[in-house]
Amino acid sequence: MSGRATLRPTTAETIVISEMPMTGMIRPVELTATVVFPRMMKCYSPPDEFCQGAPVSGRRGRRPGGSDARGQILEAARRLFAEDGFAGTSLRQIASAAGVDVRLVSHYFGSKGDLFVAAVELPFDPGSTFDRLLAPGPTGLGGRLAGFVLDLLDSPSGRQVVTGMLRAAASEDQAAALVRDRLVGQLLLPLAQRLGTDHAELRASLMGSQIAGLVLARHIVGLPALVEADRDTLAGLLGPVLAHYLTADLSLSPGPAGAAPPDGS
Repeated sequence: MSGRATLRPTTAETIVISEMPMTGMIRPVELTATVVFPRMMKCYSPPDEFCQGAPVSGRRGRRPGGSDARGQILEAARRLFAEDGFAGTSLRQIASAAGVDVRLVSHYFGSKGDLFVAAVELPFDPGSTFDRLLAPGPTGLGGRLAGFVLDLLDSPSGRQVVTGMLRAAASEDQAAALVRDRLVGQLLLPLAQRLGTDHAELRASLMGSQIAGLVLARHIVGLPALVEADRDTLAGLLGPVLAHYLTADLSLSPGPAGAAPPDGS
């Protein structure tokens, strides 16, 4: 066959070759051929399926992700970090749980550490929360704070964020620093400072130890009595402890060095 041939693409792998007719032929002849194109040399943004080193074939991998791919990744990351901790969770596992290509995770968030930081953002606005807690005055503040913490932990998203932070903090220095910043620096310390009491950082740290201990015992270790206790019971027991840390006299006046304890032991 002679004449002029043109290539008309139909899919990523299939082209139609249209052979122009020779003199005397009635119509063009179309031949369909499957062609494996050379490997692409560059990834595009947003990430394409056909990235560097990935041959084009008839088989398709995971979709690059829909319009809410970022939210799906965050949701999967929160769940896996909460269940398995930072060290026990990989980007590939998160991508699989979110139903996206792992390259899309790196595209949106970079490293696993960066994704962790995004996944454990506090699921509430601290400023408006402080306003609501402090509006009735100091009286009953410990109980309101306890109720807020328990309601946060009863919500799936809040529980995933907090347990994910604590699981990660047990094995990663970066995660431990993040817990200090989120739990104490962004939440409890500003609350103590707004009350105007002394030793605000110590008060915030004591409250943080109480809350972290509750999360560890109830939601990670799963102590049965704490798991089975209802919200109002726990709020009634936790509230006075937090109130003590917030408002009690914390006179820090150590006795003489080497002085024996009062009981003489």
